[in-house]
Amino acid sequence: MRVERGVTVADLLAEPRLHAIMRLVAGEEGRDRAIHHPRVQKPGLALAGHTHGVVPTRVQILGETELTFLEALSSEEQLERASVLFGLGLSLVVITRGAEPPVALLQAARETSTPLAVAEPRSSRAIQTLHRVLD
Repeated sequence: MRVERGVTVADLLAEPRLHAIMRLVAGEEGRDRAIHHPRVQKPGLALAGHTHGVVPTRVQILGETELTFLEALSSEEQLERASVLFGLGLSLVVITRGAEPPVALLQAARETSTPLAVAEPRSSRAIQTLHRVLD
């Protein structure tokens, strides 16, 4: 897939290598959002409040570290942090390891129509597969 001109989230998730390992769990209305970068991003610092450098048109990966950070916060803080991240107009957020998405992420995805997917592999494998597809 050539992403320089943009590929939609729907087209990306329909790609057989991704369709086999990834499922959309929220934000279906945003499936037409474009991805313009072949490299993914892990926005851990954005969850801590530092959003500088987040590129909304990259696929955003939330792995075990990011999820355990969120789990350590109160429910109110989780919602606040998720709202800030998802308020950036992200193209696609992917949770790895087949993890159950926290309620705060599901709510933020629905409120912003941001596609939120769950990938079964751990972060490194999910990233490798995404890079192979997006290159």
